[in-house]
Amino acid sequence: MLVQKKQIRQSKSLAQKKNLKNRTIKTVARTSPVKNVRMVMTAGAVVNTVLADVALLHLL
Repeated sequence: MLVQKKQIRQSKSLAQKKNLKNRTIKTVARTSPVKNVRMVMTAGAVVNTVLADVALLHLL
């Protein structure tokens, strides 16, 4: 019984460490608006390119 409790505690601590890593990634994403703007601009450029390709295909 004691061994099982220790294993459960270890697995919980590993899960908490993983959650902490995810939290730090999320906070970094929130605190860097320049990177967020770049990502939005890149996504917008990709969408515009795809829309232009679709429009050109309809013309052919």
